[in-house]
Amino acid sequence: MLAGRWREIETLYHSTCEQAPGDRLSYLDRVCAGDDALRREVESLLDNDEKAKAFLESDEPDGRREETEPSVPAGEQIGPYLVLEFLRAGGMGEVYKARDVRLDRTVAIKFLPRAFAQDPAALDRFQREARAASALNHARIFTIHDLGAYQGRPFLVMEFLEGESLRERMAAGPITVTVLKEFAVQICDALKAAHAK
Repeated sequence: MLAGRWREIETLYHSTCEQAPGDRLSYLDRVCAGDDALRREVESLLDNDEKAKAFLESDEPDGRREETEPSVPAGEQIGPYLVLEFLRAGGMGEVYKARDVRLDRTVAIKFLPRAFAQDPAALDRFQREARAASALNHARIFTIHDLGAYQGRPFLVMEFLEGESLRERMAAGPITVTVLKEFAVQICDALKAAHAK
C-alpha cells in the first residue's frame, strides 16, 4: 500500500474515532464519498480496534489476568516447534515457550483466539499485518519468524525475550523519572522505525 494512501486511511480512522460511536457510520458515509476501498479499510481498523489493544497483553487495569488452562500441552510438536511450557494467556490468545528444533533456538508461539479463524476479514488482516511486521528489523521490536495454523488456530512464532514486561515493572513499585524517560525514548524509537516502514 502506498504511503500516501495509508496516511489517508490513518487520518480518516483517527477522525472517525473522535465521533460518537452512534455517529461513525454516517460520518463515513459523508467522508468516503463512494470510495468503498477506503471505507472498508477504516471499518476494518475500527472493527479490530479492541483486538489490537489487547494483542500482546490483557487490558485489565490492575494487571489481573483471567486464569486459563493451556490448550497445547508441553511436549507437543507443531511442525518444527516443540512446545516447552505455557507462559500466559491474555485478551488475544495464549503464549508458549517453544524450541525451534531446526535452528536450535528458543521461540515464543502466540496462538490467537479461534474467532480469528472464524472471521475471514480478521484473519486476512492478521496475516497482512504479520507479513508487514516481519519486515521490521529493530532492536526494540520483536522479530516474527513464522506464521501458521494448528488445529484451526492461527499462530505467530516470534523471538523469545527474557525479562519482565513493562506492566510487571510498573507493578513492582515507583519508577524514577530518569528511567521513565529511558523507556519513553526506547518506545518512541521503535514506533518511529515501524512508522518509517
